Amino acid sequence: MKRITLYATLLLSVIAMAAQGQNNETFRSRLTTKVDVFSDLWQNTPENVDVKALNRGVNIASTYNFPIENTAMSFDIGLGLGIHNLYHENTLDKNEEGIMEFGQIPDELSNGAKVQVENAKLSFTYLDVPMELKLETESNLRVAIGFKAGMLINSLNKYKGTNFMEDENEMVKIKEKDLSNTNKYRYGPTFRIGYKWINLFGHYSLSKVFEENQGPEIYPLSIGISIVKF
Repeated sequence: MKRITLYATLLLSVIAMAAQGQNNETFRSRLTTKVDVFSDLWQNTPENVDVKALNRGVNIASTYNFPIENTAMSFDIGLGLGIHNLYHENTLDKNEEGIMEFGQIPDELSNGAKVQVENAKLSFTYLDVPMELKLETESNLRVAIGFKAGMLINSLNKYKGTNFMEDENEMVKIKEKDLSNTNKYRYGPTFRIGYKWINLFGHYSLSKVFEENQGPEIYPLSIGISIVKF
């Protein structure tokens, strides 16, 4: 938590110093709030993992715009949160070697009762520093190429369904926080194109969710809609 606080404080200090000497109206006009609603296309998922088609996620960020003189471009940097989900119908546990791996959920219990899975997902929340080089035309067309780096602040393995672990025909809810062997940092390029306040958004993670050789080599490709308040 101390590192997260320092991380955020340093960035906000840079923005505050850049805003010195500007009036409040100018400062507010250079702040941009973005909300990205997307679905993750999870890459490198093992063949035995049944990943849902829709994996909902969201980014919320606020950036400060530094105009590039005599151009229609600006450099934006800020702070945000990114939440990614992987919906599936499997288990995730450590094997005997301490490596995280997906397993199969049985179709039925020993008494023949069908196993029902209402919700099974992995969830990862990151504190991000998004950066963008943005072009804004007079016709309100906006194109931005960027990059963001983030720190993992929460990870969750959630299951709601039949208690197959104890071979009992009852519904249970299980939440496992702070998953083992996760990468503490993530990074990757972003892309945004749109008109006025609505944009298409994309993000490709160059980092894996789990540490190398310590878990599934999965990473998200995010595609969705971005709502941008200028």
